[in-house]
Amino acid sequence: MGISHIPSMLAMSDMSQALLQFQVYWPKERQLPICGVTSGLSGIAIYLLKRDPNDYPWLIGGVAMTFFGFYTFAVIYPDSIGPLLKADPTKDKDGQHTRSLLEKFKTYHYPRMLTGIATFIAYTYCFGFK
Repeated sequence: MGISHIPSMLAMSDMSQALLQFQVYWPKERQLPICGVTSGLSGIAIYLLKRDPNDYPWLIGGVAMTFFGFYTFAVIYPDSIGPLLKADPTKDKDGQHTRSLLEKFKTYHYPRMLTGIATFIAYTYCFGFK
């Protein structure tokens, strides 16, 4: 969402339309942090069950994916996603409040995206593409 949707929303001249687009789109994305936590805990469990030091990427990937989910719930949601979902487009006349919340979301999203890429690499390594 951060690489494609948020920049396109920020490029819109009508922030009320950008806000409506976010409010319609986010519920479809909501399950991703839950999948991140599930995936992360699964990776940690695999590492703990196998107890093989060569499988450390499972632990790294698991911790990273768990971070991805909890980072969304603890940092991004209360500070940008929640306010965007509750915002009333008719009360933000110049669009500055909406724009600042979208900018904040975009800023928060990059560490989450980089964590996701690192986790993908770690998990791919674990599946034998060494």
